[in-house]
Amino acid sequence: IEDHTKRIEDDTKRIEDDTKQIEDHTKQIED
Repeated sequence: IEDHTKRIEDDTKRIEDDTKQIEDHTKQIED
């Protein structure tokens, strides 16, 4: 179960990173 939790945390971090990249791209487009 610990491995599974760690995998979920890694996925969550990756999703947050992706979201940040998308926001940065959106900001560039608006500029």
